[in-house]
Amino acid sequence: MAETCPLSDLPADQCACRVHAEADEPEWSPAILAKHDGYCRGCDEEIQAGVDLIRHSVLDGWVHEECYP
Repeated sequence: MAETCPLSDLPADQCACRVHAEADEPEWSPAILAKHDGYCRGCDEEIQAGVDLIRHSVLDGWVHEECYP
């Protein structure tokens, strides 16, 4: 039996709710300044404290502002 969405009561493969809908474009947050060094999931380079970062929902992490999209 197909999974049913608890939000819409439709089969999950036919549902377009916030859980099951496919995003047209990735979502991101407003840019912030990095407080710590880290790793960019967009370009696989190091992030240095003080550079602009964006939270990228599809890559599930912080990326350099210029790495989006």
